[in-house]
Amino acid sequence: PSVKTNRNALETFPIEEKVRGFLVDQASRILLVAAGAGTGKTSLALSMSHGTWKLDRYWLFVSLPSVAAPFEAMGLVRHLQRSFGFDEEGLAELQTKPVILILDSLDEVPAPETAPTTSWWDLNRLDRWENVRLIVTCREERVSEYGRCMGNHAQLFLQGFDPQQMEGYIHARLNVCQQPWEGRGRFGEAVAFGPMTAVDNDRVKAVMSEIENSPIRREFSKPFQLSMGMDLWKSYPQ
Repeated sequence: PSVKTNRNALETFPIEEKVRGFLVDQASRILLVAAGAGTGKTSLALSMSHGTWKLDRYWLFVSLPSVAAPFEAMGLVRHLQRSFGFDEEGLAELQTKPVILILDSLDEVPAPETAPTTSWWDLNRLDRWENVRLIVTCREERVSEYGRCMGNHAQLFLQGFDPQQMEGYIHARLNVCQQPWEGRGRFGEAVAFGPMTAVDNDRVKAVMSEIENSPIRREFSKPFQLSMGMDLWKSYPQ
C-alpha cells in the first residue's frame, strides 16, 4: 500500500519506505496510520505483525478493542502480559528487546467521556523499555476524539489502490491465491508473482472492465471492498 505524509499531498510513498524511516528516526516514538473505512488498516497491521522478526525488530499485534483498560495506567502492559503470557521475568526480558507494538483499530474503542490528557508512553512507563516504538491505526475522522493518548506522534495517511495495484491484486487472486491471505509477502520482505501471460492479462482486463463500468467503481480502490468483490466474482464469474 501507499501513504501520504499529509492529507492533501499529491505525492505518495510505499509504506515500507516510511516505516523504515520511522524506525531509524531516534526522535520518533509513535506513528499513527490514519485512513478511511475499508482502506486496509487492519490488514496492514496484521501484515506487519506476521512472523516475529522483521527489520531487526519484534512486532506484537494488539487489537485495541480487546484491551480491558486502554487509557488506564499500565493498561497496555497488563494486556501484553495476559495476551502473550509474559510473567514478570518474561516482561523484563521483552523490555530489553527492540519491539514494535502495533495498536490496531483505535477507532473501535469507545472514546472516553473525558479525552485522555496523558500519553500511552507515560501511562505505561515505556521510557523504561530499551527500544520500543508504537504504530497505531485509526480512522482519520476519529483521531481527535482520543485526546493526548498518542502524545507527539508522526502521522501517515493510508491510500487506496491505484489502477496498477488493483491489477496486481486481481492477478494474484485469480492465479496465485486460493484464499485472500495466501501468497502475500511479509511486511518488509519482497514478494514476486510470475509474469502475466496473455490469458492472465485477458482475465485481469475483464475484471477491471467490470469495475470501471460499475456505479460504485470508486469503492473498489479500497482493499476491503476489492477483496469482497473478488470473492463474489470468483463465485459468480459470469
